[in-house]
Amino acid sequence: MSYLIPLLGTPGQRRSRPPGPGREALELLRAAVADGQASPGNLAYLEDRVAVAQGEPQTYGTQVRCGAHGPVPATPIRDEAAVDSRRATAGLQPLAAYLDEMTAICAESEDQPLD
Repeated sequence: MSYLIPLLGTPGQRRSRPPGPGREALELLRAAVADGQASPGNLAYLEDRVAVAQGEPQTYGTQVRCGAHGPVPATPIRDEAAVDSRRATAGLQPLAAYLDEMTAICAESEDQPLD
């Protein structure tokens, strides 16, 4: 796990942007998940964060912004009909439940990115 700290930061601290070489960080985190050393949920967040940074569709819908009527995905979600299945596989709650939680946060903030 210590080999991930330079790329991902200290555990328990969040980065606001993906580390410089986002794809490299993804490969390292994928390997750590495969070895049981990291959470599939953390990988889902990083995969979406890198996709959003590159203007690509998200896989898990973890990256949202506060819109005029509550949280909205920062970029479209790939195959949204199957997103809850992918989220469950990563150990994440259903998208609707996640967006419900984000609604309270959006009510307290202006148009800021959430992660």
